[in-house]
Amino acid sequence: MRAIGALGRCQQHCAPGAEYGLHAQHLARQAARQAVQHRIKAAAALAGLAIVAPALAAPQLQRDVTGPISVYSETGTSNPLNTTTSVTWPAAGFAVRGLRISATAQSIALGTYGQDLLVRVTPPSGPAFDVQLLPLVEGYATVTGAQRLVALPAAIVAGTTAGTWSFRFSDTFADGSASTAPEARIVSASFWLEDQAPTPPSPGETLSLSETQTLTRSGTLSAGQQAWYQLDLASAPTVDAARFLEVVSSGALDSAVALYNASGMLRGSDDQNGPADGAALSFGAGSGTQLGDAADEQPRGQGQAGDLASGAHYVLITPAVPSLDENFVTQGGRFSGGAFSLSVRTGAAPVPVPTLAGPAAALGVLGAAGGAPGVRTATGAVTATGAAGVAWFSFALGSAVSDAASAWVDLDTLGSTLPAPPLGTPNDTVLALYRSSGRLVAVNDEGDALAALGVSALSFGDTTPARSSPGAGVAPGDGRDGTLVAGTYYAGVTGYPGVVGQGRFGMAAGGGASGTARLNARFGGLSAGCGASDVAGAGQSIGADGEVTADDIIVFIGWFVTADARADVSRAGQQAGSDGEFTADDIIVFISRFIAGC
Repeated sequence: MRAIGALGRCQQHCAPGAEYGLHAQHLARQAARQAVQHRIKAAAALAGLAIVAPALAAPQLQRDVTGPISVYSETGTSNPLNTTTSVTWPAAGFAVRGLRISATAQSIALGTYGQDLLVRVTPPSGPAFDVQLLPLVEGYATVTGAQRLVALPAAIVAGTTAGTWSFRFSDTFADGSASTAPEARIVSASFWLEDQAPTPPSPGETLSLSETQTLTRSGTLSAGQQAWYQLDLASAPTVDAARFLEVVSSGALDSAVALYNASGMLRGSDDQNGPADGAALSFGAGSGTQLGDAADEQPRGQGQAGDLASGAHYVLITPAVPSLDENFVTQGGRFSGGAFSLSVRTGAAPVPVPTLAGPAAALGVLGAAGGAPGVRTATGAVTATGAAGVAWFSFALGSAVSDAASAWVDLDTLGSTLPAPPLGTPNDTVLALYRSSGRLVAVNDEGDALAALGVSALSFGDTTPARSSPGAGVAPGDGRDGTLVAGTYYAGVTGYPGVVGQGRFGMAAGGGASGTARLNARFGGLSAGCGASDVAGAGQSIGADGEVTADDIIVFIGWFVTADARADVSRAGQQAGSDGEFTADDIIVFISRFIAGC
């Protein structure tokens, strides 16, 4: 392992907080941004979108927007206070390939960050897309972002660019006391249509990878030299699909690797997490295997660099420490040259299933007759360090939780009994919620009630009227953490300071106190429905539909034979819960639920 180079401690462009396991209150902001960045990058990858910052090009058509435009937070659901501004362009008279954006903004809420500001662009034809307006600026007053060029998706270029374009500004993190208070204001913004777009490099070789395959290439590079490879991926490495792509360099060369999508967006880079002086990148769900040395900061493949789409990508290997920018703008590293081996592999990732705190920690399907409010509670032991120091709980939703559905789920840790950590308060917890795929949904430390520290709380779904606070340190339930889709969820609770990093179910104790954690799952607007056997709709679509049919059995058996965590519904002896195994007990429990009907 080498001393830290210019790429820094983390895989560049990887999820914030992945390298350190930060204090979860700070990570709440990082997780919110991570979700937005993954949304932007996923849309970019799927739609053929790139964000770059080159010099001005010609020809261009310009339109300006004059503020002030107040911008409000949106943390999972659309905020109606954010307004849409429109401009109209005539026929360009040239082949439009890009949209350039520049904006000046002023902060309003204390502590808001520049990179929280997004603009959603809706063209006359083709898909809408999001662009981050400002760079990393913490606690700014007034700032003007560098011009950013967006290479338009093919569907937009193939359609018409003449007509009305709409721009909707929003803020991705609530620094203010309420979503009804503005976070920032747009002073002015300018938009240009132009003919510029990024051009991919000429690869030395194209590597076509099937769903499960490993390819290895070798060579020698001198200082400043670069080698490019095109990767054609048969399937998308994503957390939800439980698939991975990993790129690892080794050999005498002190190397760096980077991966770009076909539109020129830098999706990940690293120069220190491979074996010896090699590098490693892990995308999607990650293989979970050790890629580098045990002493490295990210030695295991845990999907630290995020999801990718299928199709063409470009991998660069060069001596450390290179200069890397968007739009395939790179300069080879200045370190000494040498021989290298580059391994690229894809595959299916096993889905890790957390061990629940006990039989009672499986809270079942949340819901009550007539959608009446209810609460389910369980407790579990936590210890000071390691992944085993987390108390895990599970619950299922038969239908979506959203403001539109007038359904809500509020989670809190009131009633936990933990000694005070050094410089902390008693009963200080960290709460994280994950999908059954292991993807992080939300994390909280301080209950969103800043006057009282310690209790953790999350609130989903219905925004108004707000639910009364269930106790000191917990803000009223107002859906501030967004929506939840139907399915199975896992909630992890540990003592402060918890470690919530990248990777599926990437939560561990961080040296806090040992004691008893309590999870309270409060809900309303959810009917008892058909229970946990209602897993599919017509045509074997995933999600409850209010009836139990052969579709539910087919979907469940499909999960079972592929070892999908959603089929792990029983412990030994047909006790409801999960045990990380797929046995006849799981089938028996599911069929029993199915026979019980609605």
